[in-house]
Amino acid sequence: MAADFLSRNVVEMIQVDDQLEKEQQNEEWIKQIKAWMLNGTECTDSTAKFLMKHYWANNIFIEDNVLWVRIKYRGEPSRVCLVLSESRVIEVLKS
Repeated sequence: MAADFLSRNVVEMIQVDDQLEKEQQNEEWIKQIKAWMLNGTECTDSTAKFLMKHYWANNIFIEDNVLWVRIKYRGEPSRVCLVLSESRVIEVLKS
């Protein structure tokens, strides 16, 4: 029960603001995925290529210039998750 509470409420703590968009643009693999989404530019970053080939290609979207992903595990409802830069991941985990 605690894990379910955390998975539903941690996202509410994340401030989706202009700073988040800037952080995503500073993270090369996120920047390349957004460029692919917006204008079809091929990803050259190894992380971006791996995620697009093996997982995210049909599950990502951009809203308010911020990259999001739909995650679906077998037998569970899908969840919409914000794609965070490495620095923001550390901040969220500390919180």
